[in-house]
Amino acid sequence: LFLEQLREVMVEPKVYLGVEMYRKGIYDPTIQVAMEKRKEIIEILNKFRENPLPQEWYPFSVICENCGKISTTKILSYDEEEKVVEYVCSKEKVLLHKKYWVEGCGHKGRVSVFGGTGKLVWRVEWPARWYALKVTCEPFGKEHAASGGSYDTGREICEKIFGWKPPYPVIYEHFTVKGEKMSKSKGNVITLPMMLRFLAPEEIRYWMFQGKLTIAKDINLERMVPKIVEDFQRAERVYFNLEEEKDERVRNNLIKAYKLAVVKPSRPRIQVPFSLASLIVQFVDIEKKFETALEIIEKSLGIKVKDEDLSL
Repeated sequence: LFLEQLREVMVEPKVYLGVEMYRKGIYDPTIQVAMEKRKEIIEILNKFRENPLPQEWYPFSVICENCGKISTTKILSYDEEEKVVEYVCSKEKVLLHKKYWVEGCGHKGRVSVFGGTGKLVWRVEWPARWYALKVTCEPFGKEHAASGGSYDTGREICEKIFGWKPPYPVIYEHFTVKGEKMSKSKGNVITLPMMLRFLAPEEIRYWMFQGKLTIAKDINLERMVPKIVEDFQRAERVYFNLEEEKDERVRNNLIKAYKLAVVKPSRPRIQVPFSLASLIVQFVDIEKKFETALEIIEKSLGIKVKDEDLSL
């Protein structure tokens, strides 16, 4: 669903599934290095921890062959030559997340660390991914950028353990809804399909790319929709030299945001002011009487809409 929604706003990423990366061996070199240099990793992580990791800690978590749980397993030993770990799935209850507890099955076993039998722990997996995919730039939320957070530890592990230059960090803020944190419990979650009811994909992209990533984007549909439409239309006019903007900095920002929003700008669209569009939909059923709405637009703006303009 997430990938389908991305395509609706013209974002088509190359998708890597974590489980497939492990099964196909993409992580194998980093798993081997991490297991061999686990003592160095412990030293790095302990610099940022109040409670030091024990010396018997391993940067890899095994999936129990018997019950399929991963949070209940504990590695007892590692054979560097065979690349095999001996583990036990503890029957003691483990706190998984806040109030959720899980219990293992007591199974003991030996498995290779390759082939998708488990995964690297998060603070090691992130820098391992940078190395495996040769990442040079990484956007992430502000919580990862906190002092001693996963980017700080990841940067050091990436450089000292895997020998890869840490990617350039792009830190972004979160979305808020009418000034409050977006939350399921509050019932104020705004989804992309909801925004697409009121804004075109290009307009949403423009809103995303305009301004600073370090400032939270507040969603207030009643107030923001008219402004986004008007700002987007102005940026389009500036881009196609239909409107002058003397401030060079403002002009460059408008043009850059527009180019990122439209992807391949070809020609300006017929710009219908939001106030006119909102007035038309109040008394014209556009789906049934599109020609009527089009006639109102042409007369109001004093233009003739060509067939090739309708696709825009």
